[in-house]
Amino acid sequence: MTVLRLFLTCALIAPICAETVYTVPQGYTKLTIPAATDASTPSLSVISATLLNDVEFSGQITIEDDYDADPDNDSATTQGAQTITATGTAWTADEWTTDAHLAYLINSSGSEEAFLITSHTATTLTIDARFDLLADSRFSASTTIKIRKANTVGSILGTTETPFTPLDRVFLWTGSDWQALVAVVGNWRFLGGPSNNQNANDAVVFPEEGIFVQRSETTDATLTLFGEVPALSQASTVPGASSQFVSTRFPVGDSPTGIRLDALGIELIPDWSPLDRAYFWTGTEWQTLVFAASNWRYLGGDNNGQIADNLLVPPSSALFLTRASAGTGSESPLNVPLPYTMD
Repeated sequence: MTVLRLFLTCALIAPICAETVYTVPQGYTKLTIPAATDASTPSLSVISATLLNDVEFSGQITIEDDYDADPDNDSATTQGAQTITATGTAWTADEWTTDAHLAYLINSSGSEEAFLITSHTATTLTIDARFDLLADSRFSASTTIKIRKANTVGSILGTTETPFTPLDRVFLWTGSDWQALVAVVGNWRFLGGPSNNQNANDAVVFPEEGIFVQRSETTDATLTLFGEVPALSQASTVPGASSQFVSTRFPVGDSPTGIRLDALGIELIPDWSPLDRAYFWTGTEWQTLVFAASNWRYLGGDNNGQIADNLLVPPSSALFLTRASAGTGSESPLNVPLPYTMD
């Protein structure tokens, strides 16, 4: 369950409030992780952090034509690099890298997408770009930037004040498998894999990513997340031949209980096809969805073949998307429109 409260600026989201206040909409969401049914039957929930951290810098920038698909010469990693140049500013050393920060760039569709800042000088940033931002006119060379602190495992799930115990588990999708996390004495740690037992508090959770939570305690866990309400459509990248756990991107929907599946724009990803799938977690199982014949339809189960356009996906949640079809990163934007009106 997601509850949104807005501080003072509540009037900025028309479906919720009536007055108009011209300021940045701030608020908080309460995400409730249901209790386990009993000691041997944990609950499983999907959440995402949809509120944005405060803007620490904004301005005009130039995206340089210097994309490097493999800056570390390691074919096993997918990190790319691209440079952004700003004018009229002088950033200090490590200003955006001592703590992880994201560069939110406006793409050619008017949506903003976030990229991790990996290094910078006084006037240039290097970002982790999984594709050439200038390819396929995905971004204009001249655009705008907002720099915000990144959300991390610790900032979302809490550390010393976390409601979770070592019996609970959190799962992050790496692009190829699930990475398990466990809370131990005020710290989140990776469980299994090459990072086993390493501190995970500072692991970045991107705004387009979902989180899978397994609750083994027989009491609810509540997370309270603060931040800025998105005022622009939000973009992510879902290339072909990939699987991603993609956030709904917004803390409220176009109804009291969620965002309609057909309002998320998934089927508008270029080259999205009937071979691709979306999976919705019902709380007990994955519901398979396919877009065919101009509608979303259920695939399998009691609703097999029925239209699913009006399926309500909870705010601050996520869908698991798998693509069998083609499409490079630059060719595969998912621009999720605002489910509310900004006055």
